[in-house]
Amino acid sequence: MKYAKQFSFFLILSMLLGASYGNTLSWAPGQQPGMGEQLVEVQQNLDKEKFYKEYVDLLTRPTPRAHPTGEARD
Repeated sequence: MKYAKQFSFFLILSMLLGASYGNTLSWAPGQQPGMGEQLVEVQQNLDKEKFYKEYVDLLTRPTPRAHPTGEARD
């Protein structure tokens, strides 16, 4: 279920300690320089009513069976 208008672009975030830490650069698809940037999906115009309805539905569903102590989990 989509909750918002979406678009994609390429993103790179500076993790170098110093003055550039946290700098973010982005490019439209096809314009990226090939420096390790990642394709990301961006949400715009969140449909709050649809989002919160799904959110409440998920949080109020029955809890799955708990694993007994010592039982292996998948």
